[in-house]
Amino acid sequence: MKQPAPPKSATAPKKPAQKPETKESLTEQLTSIEEKLKNLKPEPQQPSQPKAQPPKMPEFSIPQMPSQPKPEPIHHQAPQPIFGVGPETCWLKTRYRDMGQMVSTCSPGLELADDLCYAQCKDGFQGVSENCWSKCPHGFNSNGSFCQKPKSIGRGWGSHVQKEGYEKWGLLWYPQCPIGYHSTGCCLCTPDCPEGMTDEGEQCQKVNYSRQNPHPMICPQGKEQEGFLCYDPCGPGQTGSHNVCWGQCPIGTEQCGVLCLRHGETCTAYIASIGKDTLTSAIAQNKQM
Repeated sequence: MKQPAPPKSATAPKKPAQKPETKESLTEQLTSIEEKLKNLKPEPQQPSQPKAQPPKMPEFSIPQMPSQPKPEPIHHQAPQPIFGVGPETCWLKTRYRDMGQMVSTCSPGLELADDLCYAQCKDGFQGVSENCWSKCPHGFNSNGSFCQKPKSIGRGWGSHVQKEGYEKWGLLWYPQCPIGYHSTGCCLCTPDCPEGMTDEGEQCQKVNYSRQNPHPMICPQGKEQEGFLCYDPCGPGQTGSHNVCWGQCPIGTEQCGVLCLRHGETCTAYIASIGKDTLTSAIAQNKQM
């Protein structure tokens, strides 16, 4: 049996063919768009609000502390032991003086050499460490333990005839050397060495002697020495120990190390009471933990 054929679908209506746009139609469209744009009214603008400024930080200035004079040492109240001590008990007064400076000078009559103080050398000598060496005269150059002589003077080729002021050397006569010079060979005048120096030809050997028993350096004037350090002196009634000045206990108290105990208290009992009080506090804290 044959299947019935499907019905033929209706054909879609054909779209009308669009006419190509001409130059005149495009001009008309542009004209209409311009007229619409002219008729548009601008929207009223809202007044711009000022931007919020961040709050300013309050201005402040660091107050300058007025300069105060150097405080005098005072007595500070000492810790009270458990059995009770009167208010007269106090710490021994102290005052900081300075950090200290190294010793840097010598006593009068001594001179510094290699961080030690030696006796000054005699006139005409110069100190080098523990020795004193003779100085070279003017025109000579120092060369360690010697003095280099100036240049020698020539006295010509000599003469066969004896003349005044000439001296004979070999078969010829030569001018005598001036004062401070002596003849070397036939034709040269060499400078003399200073008295005491040994003539070594072109140079003179210096004289030296040793100076014994050097002394350590001391503090400059106005400083107080302790060991190898120099400190500002402490005031009246104070004793210096390193960079601290220690005062004296007030009248009616007794010194106990750095404490001043009131009359009637003993140093041993006071220290024992403080130790007992400290131990009691430590035990109480351990129990609470």
